Amino acid sequence: MLTAIALLALTAQAADTGAEVVSKMLSRFHTANTIKGTITFTQTASSSAGTAKVTVLTTLQMSKPNLFFIEQLRQPAVEGTDTLSHFVAVSDGTRMSYTVPPRLLPWTDVGKHSKFYEVAPKSVEEGLNAFCTMLIDRSLPVAMALYNPYEITTFTRRLSNVTMDKDDAEISGTPVYRIKADYTYGAVQGDQGGAALKTPAYIYVDKNYNLVSLLWQDLLGTPEQPNTIKSEWVVKLQTNVEVDKELYKVK
Repeated sequence: MLTAIALLALTAQAADTGAEVVSKMLSRFHTANTIKGTITFTQTASSSAGTAKVTVLTTLQMSKPNLFFIEQLRQPAVEGTDTLSHFVAVSDGTRMSYTVPPRLLPWTDVGKHSKFYEVAPKSVEEGLNAFCTMLIDRSLPVAMALYNPYEITTFTRRLSNVTMDKDDAEISGTPVYRIKADYTYGAVQGDQGGAALKTPAYIYVDKNYNLVSLLWQDLLGTPEQPNTIKSEWVVKLQTNVEVDKELYKVK
């Protein structure tokens, strides 16, 4: 059941073509039998003290019903903590393995990450359920590639006022739709109760309804000491294409 698609349909007006494009995008990935490609997530924090940037490269592929490979690399890497800088999850249809922090495996040598093995899930969706909390980049593009309705709905519930911002934009020469939405990234408490913190989010979708890019900017701090965090995903995923079966080997 396309929970996330139904949610968008309920929250959008009939003439809201932006929401229709997003729904068609979700449907395209939901119905795909194979998906492969990369997702590059870049987060940049800026303040009066300077800027800092973190990049996470995700390489993945999946074949229905339950074959998948996903690898995430964080740069710069984090040393000496339980924060993963390298994550891998694989299912060969019979077994599944995924990286876990040392604290979750008491028998693992301190300072080293290891893998956890279990029976392969019945679906790609169930695989993501098992290891989503371990992901370095737990985002909409990843949830679409390893299609998981719960993860997608969790994201889409943060969107409101989904509209077509521009239907003739371009990214690297590729014609795209630019969808604008209000993204709720937090809440602030006051004397009169909580208030949602929202920022404009932009979703770029090509004319074949493939997700191309997603970005927004969080505004944190105070007017006197403003801090901003920009999050951007560059998505290069292909649907219903030939995959590398060697990647599905659990080692």
